[in-house]
Amino acid sequence: MALLDFSKFNITEANIDEYDYIIGLDFGHGETSASYCKLTKRDRYGNVIVEGSKKPVDLFFDSNDKRKIMSVLFINKKNVMKIGQQALGNNPEAGRLFSRFKAKPSRLLQNECYPLSDRTKLELIQLFIKEVINALKQNNSPKLGGKGILAVGCPSSSDWLANGRDVQYANILQKAAGHDLRVIIMPESRASLIKVYKEKAILDCNKGVIVFDHGSSTLDATSINFQDNTFIDESIPLGASYIEQNIFEHFIDAAHPKSSVYDYENDVIGLRLSKEAYYSAPDTRVKGSVEFEDECYSKVLTNKMMTNVTHEMEIEYSTDLEPSVKGTWYSLYKDFLQETKEAWKRKYNGSEFDGVVILTGGASRMDFVEELARKIFNRSTIIRDTEPSFCVSRGLGWAASTDIDALKLIIETKEKIAKKLEGNIPLLEERVAKKVSPIVFQYLESKMNTWVDYGEYETLSELIQSTKKSFLNDAGKKTEIQTLVKDVLNNYLNDNSSNGVKNIIVTTVNEVFRDKFPHAIREDVVGYFKINDSKWKNAVEEIFNNKRVDISGSLVDNLDIDGVFVGIVKGLLILVIGLPLYLLGSVVDYLFDTELVDWVDKQFEDNKNKRLNKDKRRKYLANMRTKKSENMTIIENSIKSSCMSDSNKKALIDIVIKNIDPEINNAVDTISLYFSQK
Repeated sequence: MALLDFSKFNITEANIDEYDYIIGLDFGHGETSASYCKLTKRDRYGNVIVEGSKKPVDLFFDSNDKRKIMSVLFINKKNVMKIGQQALGNNPEAGRLFSRFKAKPSRLLQNECYPLSDRTKLELIQLFIKEVINALKQNNSPKLGGKGILAVGCPSSSDWLANGRDVQYANILQKAAGHDLRVIIMPESRASLIKVYKEKAILDCNKGVIVFDHGSSTLDATSINFQDNTFIDESIPLGASYIEQNIFEHFIDAAHPKSSVYDYENDVIGLRLSKEAYYSAPDTRVKGSVEFEDECYSKVLTNKMMTNVTHEMEIEYSTDLEPSVKGTWYSLYKDFLQETKEAWKRKYNGSEFDGVVILTGGASRMDFVEELARKIFNRSTIIRDTEPSFCVSRGLGWAASTDIDALKLIIETKEKIAKKLEGNIPLLEERVAKKVSPIVFQYLESKMNTWVDYGEYETLSELIQSTKKSFLNDAGKKTEIQTLVKDVLNNYLNDNSSNGVKNIIVTTVNEVFRDKFPHAIREDVVGYFKINDSKWKNAVEEIFNNKRVDISGSLVDNLDIDGVFVGIVKGLLILVIGLPLYLLGSVVDYLFDTELVDWVDKQFEDNKNKRLNKDKRRKYLANMRTKKSENMTIIENSIKSSCMSDSNKKALIDIVIKNIDPEINNAVDTISLYFSQK
């Protein structure tokens, strides 16, 4: 379902829990509606402390419980503003009525001015959104308290989504939204799709769904194949506003020239209402009117006139890719439906679409829209949304809450993976210790062997210090250890057993999914998560190339050579010096006998600075070899405690999770629709 990237709107894993609710705002070219969703809150133990909404509810714009308003703004000469229906019918001499000021981000950032005005469309949008939010807060208290997310819809075209344009649009609206709302931008057709799916308007969508969203300024389509969780977005600027403009042309003639129109904005808005009334009840006699300087000219919207408006009158639009597209509204609409069908066939190897087609948006009420859809998608189920004016606003609430649930699930999943990997690191430390300890033992043995032959002037203490210094400066030894550690790490990361890192991640993710959706998910989805071999190979390479993970360097630098040597020497004192009579009956393992430990410590302190004769030095070496197993254990324990610093452990876990992050996101995306199964 193409989960939203919240981070580009400054919503992150660190601050996601700060938000209390979502407003889904369908700010359209013609009308505006809004929905509300309360977000679920949990404590740090995962217990629910605030129950979220089961589904979005419509918000009101005034005290009369009006759930949608026209996207119009009236500004009087004192700079007092009115929106929606309150903006209509005002004396043009008292101020200015603005409509159809919504524009794509690139035009807004160019400070495109409203026709015959010094006000920019960017300014008008910000003023309108600010008034909308004030009205929503005033008429929906106390729902909108605390911090919220304002999810605003946009067309699915590259004009709105490519090259950071969605972020540009969010930044424009953010200036009007205020500090307690964070603006995010979502494709309207995707929101409509999720709304229809979540509200179970369709019983079986496994073959795929195509949603056509008929807006005032754009026509959008989102197609999704639920078998492989892939989708296609299409959008053209074929909005329903072209239809009221064509209706307006029917009122212009020699006796009624365009130059004598008294208030064009009010007239076009009035014709839009007449058009909607005509398509909502085609058997009802509906009139439209345009006010000229000397009269108000009215006409009945006949079937013949409306057929001419949609099927015969030519319109023209442009896009970034096509500077001029001409045709009748009907022919351009038909071409778009046909192209959407062909796009599906191209993407899925010529397979004919036989899923569900959803028609939503105000213009979907036009009778020929459903007829044409049935003709082109003749193998599909066609469903027209029963409340198209609220489909996008409710869908934005559904989509945003779904994506937030998904983001929180991703966070939870990664935290559990990190915890499991942290618990598995001792296995890596143990393997490193087993591999490296023979090298360390051989190194200490060789130093003691030299000490036997040439150490008549070197004390035990001096031997230990010189050995530590030479070990740290031995480049050859470092290289040897580095090669061994890399080999161990490679085997550890590519271990296919149940203790292998890859298997731990896969098992953990699927356990989280099963716990989250014990009954809702189909069996073929439950075990869906897996890590592609090439992706895992890239993750392993990234670990080896990342300087933050330097296990061999950490091992050499932090290995307690003097502590290891001291431990070995203390273990040999009993054999070299012999136990006094009063300790002969003590526990053999001196580590668990206080008196024995004290005696050994005292003997070490007494002897470490003495020069020993060759016979005693030989005894140390002989007994070191005799007790090799015990001494190897001392070395292994030291290596396990020093081979990975805390920063190394964190770096290793962070890099593994970072590299499989897209796989986790995609898996959560696949099951995100099941968040409706609450």
